[in-house]
Amino acid sequence: MRLSVTQIIPSPFTGAATTTSERCPACGMHHVNAHLDGSLSCGPGGTAFVTLWHDDIARMFHHMARCVGIPATLEPASVDVDSNIRTDIRLSGVSARCADVFADVITFELTEPATYAKEAAQPGLSADKAEVTKFNKHFASVVASNHKNELKPVAVSEYGTIGPQGMELVDIIVSRAHDPTSMKTYMMRRLAVVTATHTHRRLHGRVRGHVPLRPAAERAADPGPPDLVADDVTEQTASADDAMTMEEREGVGLGAGDAALVPDDDGARRGGCAARGACAGCAGA
Repeated sequence: MRLSVTQIIPSPFTGAATTTSERCPACGMHHVNAHLDGSLSCGPGGTAFVTLWHDDIARMFHHMARCVGIPATLEPASVDVDSNIRTDIRLSGVSARCADVFADVITFELTEPATYAKEAAQPGLSADKAEVTKFNKHFASVVASNHKNELKPVAVSEYGTIGPQGMELVDIIVSRAHDPTSMKTYMMRRLAVVTATHTHRRLHGRVRGHVPLRPAAERAADPGPPDLVADDVTEQTASADDAMTMEEREGVGLGAGDAALVPDDDGARRGGCAARGACAGCAGA
C-alpha cells in the first residue's frame, strides 16, 4: 500500500494550463495546452515514438543486468506453451527463491489532462495503475512453467520516475555490483537521459544527433563553416604568457658565448644543453 499525502492543486498563474487550443505535435490537431500536456498519450498521434522510448528503456535494463554479470535475455520467448504473451526482459536465477525474474516495461504520462488532478491528490496513482495493467497481463504466463518465478512491471513516466516494483528490479540489478550505490546512481541517470531524449523528440521534434543526414553529394559540396574573423574575441585566444615562455625556451637574449646554468635532470628533459648553452655539469667540467 502506497502512503500518499493529499496535495492541494494550485491554479495556474496564467491561463496556459487551462486552455486546450494549442497544436498537438503528435496528431496535428489543436487539443493540448501550452505545456503540450496530453501529447505523449495522444491516441490519434500513434505510438511510434512511445514504442521507441519503451524499447530503449528495456535495452538499458538488459544492458545494466549484463554489466553486473546477471544472465539476461531481451525479448525472451514465452514460458507458457499455450500463450504467445511474453515479457521484455528475463533475468535468470536472481529471484529470492532462486528462480527467474521477468520484467516488462510500460510508459505512461503523468501530465495527461484526464489524470493529472488525481495524480496531484494521490502521488503515484498513475504508476500503480500501470503496474497493475502489466501484472494482470503477464503474471499467468510467467508462473506457468515455475510458480517461483517473479514478475516486475517497470512503469516509467515522462519525468524519468518509475514505480515501486520497477525500483525493486533496479535494486536487484545493482545489488550484484561491486559498488551498488554508484551503480544505482549511474543506472538512474541513464534512465533519465533515455526518457528526456524521447520526451523531447515527441514534444519538440528530433533532438541533435538524430537528424537525418543530407545527401552525400550535397555534404561533399558544402565548404564548411566560414573562417574566423579577427575581433576582440579571437584576439583574446592568443596568450602573452605563451609568447614569453617560447622566448625563454629559445634562449632569446642570451649571447653566443653565454651559458645558462640549469640543473642536470631539468636540462636533460628539455634539451637545455643544446637550447640554452650548458647544464650545470657541463659548466663544472
